[in-house]
Amino acid sequence: MVGLRKEPFHLVASRREEVIRMPNCFTLTRKGENEPSELAEVDNQMRLHFGAPPDDVHWFKSWYDITGLALACGIGWDKIRETCPGQKEVVDWLEANYTTNAWYQSK
Repeated sequence: MVGLRKEPFHLVASRREEVIRMPNCFTLTRKGENEPSELAEVDNQMRLHFGAPPDDVHWFKSWYDITGLALACGIGWDKIRETCPGQKEVVDWLEANYTTNAWYQSK
């Protein structure tokens, strides 16, 4: 289509007065429980399951930095496995033991 100019999406959306908010936060809730788990406790449980030593500085296999970010962006388990194959065992364990919730929160 000659002559059509594509504009950045945020400009088009602002003219329509629509605000699109993508998830940027997440929780993990152990299956069978009602309250979200502390992420450090999730990491501790994961370490116990995989036989990794405790570490109060680094996340096990950087799961929070990779899988946690994906969950915070609203990405599902299957897509995380597909795009981050190195996280498969972590994702499998998390999905088997936790439910996730992602939402948008302004600063």
